[in-house]
Amino acid sequence: MVKCPSCNSDNADGTRFCNYCGVPLNVTVNVPDTEEPLPVLQLDDEPVVAVPVVRERIDPQTESRLMQQIQAQKQQNSASNLLFLKIAGAVCGGFFLIAILVSLINTAVGILLIVLAILGIFGAGGYLLSRITSQNSAIAQQKENLERQRGKVRINYNELEYDDEENPMHYSAAVQQLMIFGFTNVRSVSLGDLKAGSSKARKLDGNVTSIVADGDEISGFKWYDSNTPVLVKYHGVKPNV
Repeated sequence: MVKCPSCNSDNADGTRFCNYCGVPLNVTVNVPDTEEPLPVLQLDDEPVVAVPVVRERIDPQTESRLMQQIQAQKQQNSASNLLFLKIAGAVCGGFFLIAILVSLINTAVGILLIVLAILGIFGAGGYLLSRITSQNSAIAQQKENLERQRGKVRINYNELEYDDEENPMHYSAAVQQLMIFGFTNVRSVSLGDLKAGSSKARKLDGNVTSIVADGDEISGFKWYDSNTPVLVKYHGVKPNV
């Protein structure tokens, strides 16, 4: 493990800059197609210019009120769904019982009524499932709005497909998009893994290799503080020394 001289965080062996604060570490790495060691790489001094989306944080009283509203809505949804289930069950059960009794008198009509009762059961079940899905979606949207009001940010993979090999993303576009999402502490760093003038450099120079947030690969399923340190790593030409 390599310890960062600035924030004292542990980083994996071979790491050239801290995954938490971005400070360069005193290590060297060999480029795959050369035996010459690379110098310690510095973070880009002038990252891509973009205006972060700064959101006002919600006050504690409003946050508590919104959380109570969300919880109350969940309880109300559960109660109304249970009531619908009881009513639908009673109606379908009664109709099914009537269909059985009718079948004792007229088999054809009874079977038709039984089929209608079964279709009614499936219809009620489908409606209830659709209703629950819609309610859960609304609750999820309310929670997301609350997280954003708390000053949290999250990436959208549809707008940050940096790991698409067929359509690679340039690091400048990634930095700009991260700032649009609301991250305010975004830096970029070249891996210096390409030879100047090589065909590989012409193809890969500037393409994002990974995006690290607070020491780990960034995730679309996690909320982050807007000031979370984010590093955009990309293929770059080996600097001349």
